[in-house]
This record gives sequence, structure tokens and C-alpha cells, in this order.
Amino acid sequence: MQKYDDWAAYAEVSGGTKACFVASQPKDSSPEIAGRGPVYFYVSFYPDEKITREVSVRMGYAPDGKVTATIGNDTFELLTKDEAGFVDKTVDAEKLIAAMKAGIAMRIQGRSASGATQDSYSLSGVTDALERANKECNGSPS
Repeated sequence: MQKYDDWAAYAEVSGGTKACFVASQPKDSSPEIAGRGPVYFYVSFYPDEKITREVSVRMGYAPDGKVTATIGNDTFELLTKDEAGFVDKTVDAEKLIAAMKAGIAMRIQGRSASGATQDSYSLSGVTDALERANKECNGSPS
């Protein structure tokens, strides 16, 4: 659909089911880990399933333990499964998204078999991207 600074909004239809999402990649990842897969942060919308603003992060490795997202003084714990971290409760996802909209940068921390990792994301454009994805999938801005 469209790019907004460091975030992009997308929409797709597969098998008659519509999905929208916003995504970004980190501006910085440390340390560099050999064989680490792609890293993305997503907020997804699945209107047919009544799912709005599902928050997840693709870590590029299977985290060993918890993953945290930090924006300013706010830290959010994400559950992990395979190579993903995700927010389990809708109320926590809404708090994280509100912090993203108000913030400048977000830090995602996890632990791989090789040690601690940190991915730094810019939040520039996230509000516009979320509004576009929400409008595309739900007919109104977020």
C-alpha cells in the first residue's frame, strides 16, 4: 500500500480473506549473529476474524526466554513461540501501540543461544501507517 517514513502499511486478500499490517525493520541490531533470519516488527489486522492490532515481532531466531519491548520508560513483556514474540492480551497490545504512537524509538531485547540481542526501531511514521492499515481493513482510522 504505502510507506510512511520508517514504517509501511500493507493489505492483501488471500482466499477471500483480507489482512492488513504495518511493518518495520530495525535501524540497528546488535550483536550481529551469523545465520540470523529476517527481523520485523508487525501490527496486524484481520477483520474477518475480528482481530485488530495484533502485535508481534519476528526475531530472526528462536528466543530463549522472554522478549521485551521498551519505549521511553515503558517496558512490555512479549510471549515467545518459535521465532516470534507477541503480546498475549488485547489491553497490553493497546498500551504498547499507544506508547509506539507517542514515542520516538523502540528497543526489542531478547536472548538467543549466542547471548543477548537488541534491535532498535524508529517509530517515525508508525501512527500514519497504523491509520492507513486500519482504514483499509476496518473502514476508519485507528
